[in-house]
Amino acid sequence: MTLGVFAFYILICVYFSSVLYKRISHKDWQYIHLGTYILFFFALYHAMNIGSDSKNVLFKIIFAILFFAVIDGIIYRTYYKFKHKKDRFIVREVKWKTENVFSLEIEPQQKFSFKAGQFCFLRLNKDKLYARHPFTIASSPNEKNLKSQRNLLDMKRWM
Repeated sequence: MTLGVFAFYILICVYFSSVLYKRISHKDWQYIHLGTYILFFFALYHAMNIGSDSKNVLFKIIFAILFFAVIDGIIYRTYYKFKHKKDRFIVREVKWKTENVFSLEIEPQQKFSFKAGQFCFLRLNKDKLYARHPFTIASSPNEKNLKSQRNLLDMKRWM
């Protein structure tokens, strides 16, 4: 019963944070989003051990496949973060377009392939810009350096 109540509170937090996502920081949203993993495992435990179909072999197989798919996703996500942590870039130019909008040009330190219009998360290790921020790549895949443009007002919610 306690796990069910705890899972329900997590569900409520995830729901309200998704409704209010523009009013909370991206960093907080990431931590709340990780709560969905906990919620998933509580729901899976309930379905396999307590739920009305817990004795049905077909449902147990489906839930086992779902469990391993989520575990695979967690492993991939963790591996991807560590694999790409070594991707380093040097900031070549920052141009202020207006009081709140700037363009950024960065140079990759190793080969970096992308598609036109793709976005990526950059972690800028300077002052208050340490949080990860989404940047849309505005350069051609044939160019050496990557260019992007950001609005500081949008970035504040990501801090």
